[in-house]
Amino acid sequence: YFDGNRTAHIVPEQDVIIEPNFSITNGKGNFDSWVMITPDGTKYHFGGSNATETQQTYNDANGETGHLLNSSWQLTKIESADGIHEINLTYVTENYTAVNLSGQSAAISAYNICVPIGGGSYGLTLNQYGVSNFTYTTTVGKRLSQISTPTSQVNFIASSNSRQDIPVGNHSYNAPTTGGASSLSSINVSTSSNCKKFEFQTSYFNSN
Repeated sequence: YFDGNRTAHIVPEQDVIIEPNFSITNGKGNFDSWVMITPDGTKYHFGGSNATETQQTYNDANGETGHLLNSSWQLTKIESADGIHEINLTYVTENYTAVNLSGQSAAISAYNICVPIGGGSYGLTLNQYGVSNFTYTTTVGKRLSQISTPTSQVNFIASSNSRQDIPVGNHSYNAPTTGGASSLSSINVSTSSNCKKFEFQTSYFNSN
């Protein structure tokens, strides 16, 4: 958790240092990236502009329920204690939406009490929000595309076909409508003396 000075604490306490980086956008603070330093001095870098995912929720009755907010921070670099050796991870953006059934409950927003002229019993009027059937969670995600060191590379090649199980978001006002998620087509491993390629096949089927 973070204390009032924005210092990170681990519960239970461990000999690990977390250094968060914040930025201010439109007067609001954003948790953009952070570095974790383990007892042996190794540094793990997370997040940043090209490795931070954002999410937003929306339902079919009341529209947007929030703005796009940072939701996860991907590992971008592992750095040795002496700063000589490092492993870098690179990501590309892909957008997708998850759909869930909403609970069948109604929200009462306000009520008015009317007293008939000349007295009598009270009349009660309730104002009710619409009942939502579906909740959509749109993610501006980050897909791992490459892991590299000074002497080797691992490339993750995406298929040209978009995934059908997590379609691109198109329900929210601010949700992206292009750049959908793709399945993994192949993994290419290259070193100074060797190259390997692993290919994958994917398909969909209907259950009974």
